Amino acid sequence: MSALPPGVLPQPSSVQHLQQQQMSQASPQVLAGKRKLDSEQVEVKKQRPPMPPPHLLASLVPESAMFEDLLKMEQKLDWTILRKKAEVNDAIGKPIRIKRTLRVYLSNTAYNQEWQKEEDITAGKEPMSVNVETGDGIPGWDLKIEGRLLDTGNLRIDKTAKRKFSQCIKHMVVEFGNRDLATYPEGNIVEWHPRTTPSTAPVDGFEIKRRGDQPVDCRIIIHLDQYPEKFKVLPPLCDLIGIKEESRSAVLSAMWKYIKTVGAQDKDDVTKLLPVGGLQKLMDPKDKDLPFHMLPEVVNRYLTAPAPVVLNYTIKYVGHDLIFWLLLTFTATTATMSDYSVDQERNVHPKVFDIPIEIEDPLKTKAHAILSSLEGPPMRDIIAAEDEVGPSHETVHASSHSFGYYRSQLWPT
Repeated sequence: MSALPPGVLPQPSSVQHLQQQQMSQASPQVLAGKRKLDSEQVEVKKQRPPMPPPHLLASLVPESAMFEDLLKMEQKLDWTILRKKAEVNDAIGKPIRIKRTLRVYLSNTAYNQEWQKEEDITAGKEPMSVNVETGDGIPGWDLKIEGRLLDTGNLRIDKTAKRKFSQCIKHMVVEFGNRDLATYPEGNIVEWHPRTTPSTAPVDGFEIKRRGDQPVDCRIIIHLDQYPEKFKVLPPLCDLIGIKEESRSAVLSAMWKYIKTVGAQDKDDVTKLLPVGGLQKLMDPKDKDLPFHMLPEVVNRYLTAPAPVVLNYTIKYVGHDLIFWLLLTFTATTATMSDYSVDQERNVHPKVFDIPIEIEDPLKTKAHAILSSLEGPPMRDIIAAEDEVGPSHETVHASSHSFGYYRSQLWPT
């Protein structure tokens, strides 16, 4: 190919010929890289061209007034969705808690007791024979611990799905006294930890089976699962802020208010706290000041697990009632083993235990669902539809330019 004279630009055909010659002489690796680069450039999303002015659009397309109304409606809907989404995000970020009452019921049932066998004999039934290997016929009892959340009277809260009893407990320990381990090897301590127990469905109560016909004292220790998590504030921190039990964020907030009240923040360097107003009780005596970023760590030293709820329950026995009756009537009799069996087939504690508890607002779950729906498949479909409208708008824009050009050529006046 001959060289072009100076000052002469190559024609388009010459440029295409040069490009084809360079491509033919390139290596396969270079060609593969160029094809990959070209494919990536093709995949780049084209930006949507700007809209023409309203007066020009109205002159080109008289029906554009309806389109303008649709655009205004779309802008209004987009603004409303963004505002609601921001409100939901703000509500989810805050700990929304409500106060409820957890009512706990304690009861026990009995089986294979001596008085039950005597009733079966009186009724003409053959009592179950004792089998030590299988455990059939051995006297025993079941302890039942049940609970439920009481209604608040607020229909907005009560109509939502209620939490089960097991969902309100962090862990629970049941201790049995007056039981000889050599005679009853089942164990006198029962623990329930939901975080270590295999995943099971939430329940409204627990049932513990034990063998025996002797008096048993039960001690039930319940650690509540509150939202947000509560902590017991130890002295001297509790003496300074006047809080005995609260969440970590509430304690930090109260501590910050106390610092502003006593003026413990250094005026020259606001990143330091001075040992004044009782704050020196929390600091090391050797330190002249406390960095502000160390305040959460200092507060955490005086936070511990809150005190659990302790409930006491005693399995009632006929023997106790019988002895009390004997003391009143002064009748001499000899109590046998059958007199000390469980007195009723089902015995319920005469009192219920109402425990105040703070839980997460159930409507917060609905807020999460609403937020996920805004970012779910419907929103993706809307974005895909907008992407399809973009090329169509570009085609209409190009067609309007062509129409204006041909009209000016055919009808100049």
